[in-house]
Amino acid sequence: MKKHDSKTKKVPDEPVSGHRYQGIAAKKSYVKAEGGSSRYKAQDPSTCMRVIRDGHDGQEFIISGDRGDTFAQVCKANWCFESVNRKSKWYIEDEHGNDVSDNPLQSVDGVFVLIPAYSSEIQKEEPNESDEYSSIHDSVEYYD
Repeated sequence: MKKHDSKTKKVPDEPVSGHRYQGIAAKKSYVKAEGGSSRYKAQDPSTCMRVIRDGHDGQEFIISGDRGDTFAQVCKANWCFESVNRKSKWYIEDEHGNDVSDNPLQSVDGVFVLIPAYSSEIQKEEPNESDEYSSIHDSVEYYD
């Protein structure tokens, strides 16, 4: 690969036989894996994948399920949101602020946010003694 110039993407030195997409040729699709490169495996067309962000800490997760499954069903089946209790009340918003919890996965695209219905439902870590009292309190001497 040679670099064409600073404003363009890298282009192959020689054209490769195969399918062409906007002037860039590709023979086979490969994905870089830990042990080297591996052949890309096509996704099952009946499965739909979506990105859901935790509304509290911002972590993003990929969920997958059948196209007809609702967002709520898939999230409950594969719960990975540590800051929100699974049994609490929560909902999923799309990028426009609409509640899509009961919508099928195939009906909406984008990045979604899982939001607890009440801020008191957020799971908080138990405070540690070292968090409650800083070291400055132990080193200060008080005089009357």
